[in-house]
Amino acid sequence: MAQWVGFCVEDIFPAAAHTVAALKSYPSASEPTQTGFCVANGTADKEAMYATFAQSPLRTKRMGGAMTSLTGGEGYELSYLVDHYDWDGIDKVGGTVVDVGGSHGFVCVDLAKRWKNTHFIVQDLPKTVASAPDLGELGDRIVFQAYDFYTTQTVKGADAYLYRWILHNQSTPYAVKMLRQLIPALKKGARVVINDYCLVEPGVGSPIDEKIMRSMDLVTLSLLNAQERTEEEFKNLFQEVDARFVFKGVSKPEGSRMSVVEAIWDGEDFGGDVTL
Repeated sequence: MAQWVGFCVEDIFPAAAHTVAALKSYPSASEPTQTGFCVANGTADKEAMYATFAQSPLRTKRMGGAMTSLTGGEGYELSYLVDHYDWDGIDKVGGTVVDVGGSHGFVCVDLAKRWKNTHFIVQDLPKTVASAPDLGELGDRIVFQAYDFYTTQTVKGADAYLYRWILHNQSTPYAVKMLRQLIPALKKGARVVINDYCLVEPGVGSPIDEKIMRSMDLVTLSLLNAQERTEEEFKNLFQEVDARFVFKGVSKPEGSRMSVVEAIWDGEDFGGDVTL
């Protein structure tokens, strides 16, 4: 609780107070170095929030604790992703799932316990991968790999590429750039699976869920010039990335606060075995 309150008071509130000024100066609201956070911290046009936090272990730890507090609550359980998305087709063929930006692999650990024939590759920045824990017997099916998701995808021919809590930290130009890095690696029929909030029309669904999602939409704007998206915005995003993506839609299990967004690659086939 202390870390959540500290993150709100010391980081989010000052960013929010300077967001209007940032929007006036940078109306495109697309660059992570031109946010309310950057204006508040005197780093506009110099560095984004994560670069600022990297210089302060206290702020980094506080944000990490705040995010753990948020995502550890009711409606965020991994069981919604593990049990309510169709992983069965991948598991039956002993397929491969790449968790892009997957930190220390906690998502893949839960997936691997449920889907025992699937192989997983967890990608994140070198510093994160270097501190990844020993996964014991699951280490035979979960591999860590250093990767920058703004560069060409290095795992070719996987069955699915998973982005959990990733796209909502990206403005549309950066989300497009990120997803386009997949294209040279994709085989025909490969899935792109996004696990994030999906905004609905005002007044539709739970008022509490709507408040949380719209608050987070404003927070991501203030901190990163990013956003939460509606189903239509997700569909348009994939069309902008490449028209050969077939948007399959959005599903949200009963009780979950997060949705699963899926698109299928219908372009040229990578045409080879999975390569790391």
